[in-house]
Amino acid sequence: KDRVSVTGIICFFYGVPIMWSSRKQDIVAYSSGHAELASTCFGIRVGLFIKDMLEGFGYPQGRVPIFSDSRSAMSWLLNCHDEDDNDLKKHMDIKWRWARSYFTDGSFSLNYMPTSEMPADAMTKALTPEVFEKGRRRMNVW
Repeated sequence: KDRVSVTGIICFFYGVPIMWSSRKQDIVAYSSGHAELASTCFGIRVGLFIKDMLEGFGYPQGRVPIFSDSRSAMSWLLNCHDEDDNDLKKHMDIKWRWARSYFTDGSFSLNYMPTSEMPADAMTKALTPEVFEKGRRRMNVW
């Protein structure tokens, strides 16, 4: 096994999925928190693209919600201070600062969603058929 985490995201517009992705991350994260940070950063990049596209079509967007099932990654993104993060590798430090700027300026909000309710989980790991079906229904994919 290559130990590379998988990022899964789904972007909804009025409850309908308009973009989704499941892909291996570019790096081997040295903790699950860092893997979650990489996923959140990818979600922000996609969210920025979709937000700009929708605004270009005349659909003004307010604060865009981002959902995570990792309380530790959320706390790290929203509450950590530079002096608390001496162990950050340079690439993670840059991602953290970049991602955090979108939460502090109000462009995005970071919200907790339990793993059992996270629709993107159906795209990131092997699941039992029952759990996969629940995820598929949460994605509004029939």
